[in-house]
Amino acid sequence: MVVEFYTLPDAPSIWPGLGPGRQVSTNSSTDECVSLARKWLQGCLSSHPECRRPEPSEPQLPTRVVAVGSCDEETRVVVTKPGDRGEYAALSHCWGGAHPTVLLSSNLEALQAKLNFDTSSNTFREAVSFTRRLGIPYLWIDSLCILQDKDDLSDWEREAPKMSSVYNSATVTLSAASSSDTSGGLFPSQGIREPRQRIVHSLVEPEAPHLRARAWVLQEDQLSPRMLHFRKEELAWTCSSCSRCECRIRPDDDKPYRSRMFCLQWPTMVMDYTRRSLTRERDRIAALSGLAGYIERCTTDTFFCGLFYEDISFQLLWYIDRDAHPPRQDPPQARFSAPYAPSWSWMSVPGPISY
Repeated sequence: MVVEFYTLPDAPSIWPGLGPGRQVSTNSSTDECVSLARKWLQGCLSSHPECRRPEPSEPQLPTRVVAVGSCDEETRVVVTKPGDRGEYAALSHCWGGAHPTVLLSSNLEALQAKLNFDTSSNTFREAVSFTRRLGIPYLWIDSLCILQDKDDLSDWEREAPKMSSVYNSATVTLSAASSSDTSGGLFPSQGIREPRQRIVHSLVEPEAPHLRARAWVLQEDQLSPRMLHFRKEELAWTCSSCSRCECRIRPDDDKPYRSRMFCLQWPTMVMDYTRRSLTRERDRIAALSGLAGYIERCTTDTFFCGLFYEDISFQLLWYIDRDAHPPRQDPPQARFSAPYAPSWSWMSVPGPISY
């Protein structure tokens, strides 16, 4: 058993080593959690040089966004015009096996008038509500801002490469870390939260969020300058300067959460990425292309089918790590059925790789 001692924020302590803490809320949708999230966000925007945008103005809006409105009746999809600017949040979530409301050519006009959510879209509805309460007018959700027509991928092929700038320019990214699909909602229920709170910050390793197993989420994590994580245990915050959580008053800023030495980290990120799941094998390149493009823009390096040129002598030393393959599953095939990448690239093979 591990016991943590702390004082309440306004209660003095005669022991310097006993720091202040917060009572964790029973639900992340409480007014206290919204107030805390706004405090973290405003503090980052005003006092974190590493997190500031290169330009002082509002970011350019993506091709489509969800206008959250002042109430659910005003929520709708907006098609922006070139040069439109504004603050927006982005959502990082797991589709899972649910069938949420999605944007199609057939319903685009209707969703521009009003956006309704069914029970399969609980995560979307709660993300809209939290964004509204943060005072942010727009929200970007992949399945509602990129056409999901199965017989026409042209819009997806245009918009997917822009995802790096979408997440990188967002005011904040909401991470639905506690939900395995879009029906689970953004806020974990009290029944789920209370047992998990027993291990917050203890020596017991917390349960890894289901979202971390999704390959697309790696670049969303890396490219978002600020993230609110709706975990089973508590609400948490990460940015380029520090990490925070609901139960602790003091930020963890000894090591900034994100280092910008991307090229040195690339092999580690590739190993992590290849151990995550993808619904469609054709996304193996697309789900990482935004992050690769961002690194190219931030450095003098060049990206070649999963490898960076300046470190290519090491990055060619990849191999299929069969020991890392999940047990009780069939081993991955030697190559993809379609030639997505040249044979010298790890992108040409399924399953986990190491160096």
